[in-house]
Amino acid sequence: MDTDKHTPPPGTGAEGPVSPPGQVLLDLTHLPEEALLRLICAGLTRLSPAGLPQVDAQVRSQQLAREREEVLRARETLAEVARRTGQTVTDLFPDLEPTKGRRKRAGAGNAAVKYRGPKGQTWSGRGRTPKWLEWEEAQGRNRQEFALGKDEG
Repeated sequence: MDTDKHTPPPGTGAEGPVSPPGQVLLDLTHLPEEALLRLICAGLTRLSPAGLPQVDAQVRSQQLAREREEVLRARETLAEVARRTGQTVTDLFPDLEPTKGRRKRAGAGNAAVKYRGPKGQTWSGRGRTPKWLEWEEAQGRNRQEFALGKDEG
């Protein structure tokens, strides 16, 4: 009995054709997105519970990469429009101008003025001591000299 008749041809396994390392067995680039989604969903049902997180990680990675690409394309488009019109992106979208320093906490309103400097500068008493008050204190003045009364402000 000839055993070669039962030996699968080279490049195939018991489950069917095996792709060489680094090569894709099926070329899916020609499939429309809807057909590709159906194929992927059908394949997901055959995966083991251990295989699903690998797919999930790949999906998240692809999603982040595509979102970054979209943002970069949008930035390039906006920058090109700004260059053509002689504007900056900030000129085109002043509401999107980044804030300097820290952002305000949600719900944090303007604190009442508690100190007023000799040139009209104000300070609420919160946060870092302003330069004008540091200078006045360095000159020997007391912080309380600049404190406003309850009826002032």
